[in-house]
Amino acid sequence: MDDFILWYKFMQIQTRKNTNQRETLRLNFEDLVMNYDNSRDSIFKFLEIDAIQHKYPMSNFDPKKSKKNVQLWKRQNNNDIKVIEENLSEFCMF
Repeated sequence: MDDFILWYKFMQIQTRKNTNQRETLRLNFEDLVMNYDNSRDSIFKFLEIDAIQHKYPMSNFDPKKSKKNVQLWKRQNNNDIKVIEENLSEFCMF
């Protein structure tokens, strides 16, 4: 678990450090699923496109179907989850 925590922190920090904020929009999958409309609007704004260009909404991605695949940690009751929460809280979605 310690190796995972170190690796994850390193990867997240490197990704954020090496990402051009004006050219890259970072979205959490959980946000896209749980707050689809807000996430979709952020994408449109970032890409500077009008929502009318979104011709086939929900044809390739249906957040209702994906809801069963997010926040799985809430259904777990083990020590690893607690250790991750304690050590990676800035990267966790609560």
